[in-house]
Amino acid sequence: MQLLPALFEEDMKVFGRSINAIQELGFKKKEVALTPVSNVLMKVLREGGAYGAGMSSFGPTVYAFGEDVLDLRKIAEEFLGTKGQVFITKARNTGARIEIA
Repeated sequence: MQLLPALFEEDMKVFGRSINAIQELGFKKKEVALTPVSNVLMKVLREGGAYGAGMSSFGPTVYAFGEDVLDLRKIAEEFLGTKGQVFITKARNTGARIEIA
C-alpha cells in the first residue's frame, strides 16, 4: 500500500489511487457492493477527474478529491439530482481541542 508514503510526500494522485484500491479490498468491497448507487457515483467522479473517491463505512456518504473540486461538485449534483446533498469541505489537519468552560 502506498497510502501513507503518498500522504507524507503530498502526492495526491498516488494517495487517490490508494483510496480507490481500498474500495476494492476485503469487507470494504462488500460494503460498497451493498450500495450500488454509491458505487456508480464513485466511478462517475473518478471518470470526471477525481484522483480518489470512496464511501464512508456503509455509506451513504461518498467523498472525492481532485484538482477541480467545483467540477467534481457539479458532476455529483448532476448525478444525484434532488436525491442527495453535495458540499465541498477541507480536511482539518489539526488534532482535537478540549476547551474547559
